[in-house]
Amino acid sequence: MGQSRTVALSVLLLCFALSGCLPIWSHSAFQRIHDAQVTYDDFSDTMDFDPVGDSFPPLPVHEFDHDQVEGAGGYRAIDGLDWFTADDEERGDLLAEVQDEMPPGSVIVIEVATGEVWVVPSDAYQIFFDGMMTAWTGDEVDDLPDYVYDDSGFGFYGPTLAGYGQLTGIAGDGALRPIVYMHPLSRLAIARLHAQTAVSFAALPAWQHLTPTQRLGLMLNLQNYLLMTSYYRTHPFQFGVSIPNGGIYAFPELALWQLAAIYGARPWTAQEIVMLSTTGILPALVSLRRNEILRRQIELVE
Repeated sequence: MGQSRTVALSVLLLCFALSGCLPIWSHSAFQRIHDAQVTYDDFSDTMDFDPVGDSFPPLPVHEFDHDQVEGAGGYRAIDGLDWFTADDEERGDLLAEVQDEMPPGSVIVIEVATGEVWVVPSDAYQIFFDGMMTAWTGDEVDDLPDYVYDDSGFGFYGPTLAGYGQLTGIAGDGALRPIVYMHPLSRLAIARLHAQTAVSFAALPAWQHLTPTQRLGLMLNLQNYLLMTSYYRTHPFQFGVSIPNGGIYAFPELALWQLAAIYGARPWTAQEIVMLSTTGILPALVSLRRNEILRRQIELVE
């Protein structure tokens, strides 16, 4: 009886495999997929690369009409198959070459489903303004299949004093909008953020592993993108980076207390930074407790 059950199970699994019913965590580089088929692993695999020199990550975007974007001034810089079949180091080389050659003020994007890397020059801002391209948001990536949201962040560990300094290091550039360094947002705060005019960018290659110059390139790329959108083209804005997990956000230019009141975003204070230990454990416990208090306050208001 046991052997017959084993045979039956094997046949059933084979049937599932042949019919394509088994779960897929990531797709082949040679398999053309669409946004609706993208898994969390697909997204992560597509965004992986090893920075070369000052190369920075492209902005992940949804599928778009290639002919329409090309007619509006955008251009394909890297073929999708070339991207998918390159290793992480080769991808860094490809990006570095594109970024060296693209016009100043351009936005470099990657169509996640196809792996195609495109460049949108500054004089083609209508591509974003008219919605021909839309960026993936952090909320959309969280909702991808085969991904479980981890609301614990870094558990009981926060940054050390030295780690905070490393995580907030970015090359100077007067053209870059202000950056507010914040505590990691709670899940509730992220939900509130998406209900407002703020933007959370999709999971990008780890902020922690970028150099200050690469971070500058990344933020300028995101800034150029925002300046091509209908709302932020006409409204002052600032960036937020959560420390230590490196989440990147954009908010209307507000006072720090307003960020907390409207979006649940709590900036690091000078007192908290000074309190950071060599282990990072105690301040993180304090931070988790304060986030819990903030969460309860928001729930009472709502």
